[in-house]
Order: sequence, then structure tokens, then C-alpha cells
Amino acid sequence: AEYMGGYFHLFFRKKKKMLFVTIEDLLNYILKWVIPVGTTLYMIPTLQAARYHLYEPLQFNLSYKTLIQNFSFSRTNLKEGRFWTGITFLICHADYDHMMANIRFISVEGFNVFNEFGFLGTFSTFCLGGVFTAFDPFNNHILQTQNSIKSLIPSPQLNDIFNNTQQQEPFKKIFDWIGSWRDKGVKVVANELETRKHYVGASGGGFALLGMNTMITIKNLISLGEMLHLKTTKTTKT
Repeated sequence: AEYMGGYFHLFFRKKKKMLFVTIEDLLNYILKWVIPVGTTLYMIPTLQAARYHLYEPLQFNLSYKTLIQNFSFSRTNLKEGRFWTGITFLICHADYDHMMANIRFISVEGFNVFNEFGFLGTFSTFCLGGVFTAFDPFNNHILQTQNSIKSLIPSPQLNDIFNNTQQQEPFKKIFDWIGSWRDKGVKVVANELETRKHYVGASGGGFALLGMNTMITIKNLISLGEMLHLKTTKTTKT
């Protein structure tokens, strides 16, 4: 999502050049982005709150089942036709700390993006980052699960048992066979676990904002460097 946000920077039209921040920019950002988005994330109860009926003040009284079915992304929800969860999972979180961390994350990373591209560009980046994370075109979710399982069940190594190649040779095929079946088993278990997982949280959208924010910061630093260079050149000529 972070790389995607960086690439999106190339496609959005500039709203204005911004090298220096004003109080007006900051207030505009708080009123039009931080408060609306932060309030939306806060008002959707966390999974922990819904499960134990520990709702925060002003939160919607949504059941745990409703959140799982409509505000979490999973293979089960996709199979049952709930495609909207590819975006709605962004506004639901596991617990209160998870929610507050993401509100802070989005508030910090969205500032440059908002001032450069306005609400629409910021919101589009946030949502598309979430969709990109949820549908996972590079299968990062399942690869992470496989690596976690492999770390718990390491593949047998001949070097750990035998010191030289001659001793290893008679057992090499056996160990290769065990290793191949272990890898097949890991894939089966990882696939099964993925069908049971439910993803929630605004991190994907936040990382997309981070990627675009990074590109804007680099561009602004280059522009500032060019400005200082021109100023220095004029001063020298004078």
C-alpha cells in the first residue's frame, strides 16, 4: 500500500505548490480531514468492544456478528458476496489501542497529501490503499502465514546431523522428501487459516498516505533546494 501511494502521486493533479505551512492550512486540514475521518473511525465499535459489550461513548451499538460480516475483510465474506468489506474493513479495529494508533497515523501522514491534492485526493488514496491491501494481489497475507508456520516447524537439515557429504548422501532423498511434504502441509494449513482470518484496521490506507507523503516531501525538498540555489546564485552575481 505504501508503494502504491507513492505511485499515485504521479497521477493526481496538483492542487497547489506547498513548501511552507500556514495556520490556515493546518486548521483547514483539521476541520476537513482529521475530525471527519477520526470521528468515523471512533464511532464504529472495535471487535473487542462488541464482543464484550464495552462500547465507548457515542459509538454505534453494532453486534460482533454485524462487524465480522460487514466491517471485516475475509475470504468468507467475499465468497458470500459481501464485496463492500474490501473498503469497510478500514473503519473497524481490533481494540481501542489499535483504533487510536491508526487515527494518529492517518492524521500525521495525511497532512501533506491533503494540502497538495485536497480531500478527494486524500480520501481516494486512503480507500484505494485499503482495497489494494485487502485484495492482496501479491499474496503477501498467505506468504506471511506460511513463513510463520515454517518458523514453528523448521525443515530437517542434514548438516545438523552429519558432518560430511559422504555421510549425508544416503539420506539426502529421504530428507528432501520430508521437506517437500512439510512444504505441502504448510501450504494446506496456511490456506485453511486464511479462510478463517478476518482483517480489520485502517493501516492499509495509512500506509498509502505514507507513500504519497514521502513522494511529496522529496519533491518539496528538491523544490526548496532549487529555490535556495537560485537565491544563492542571484546573491553571488549581485
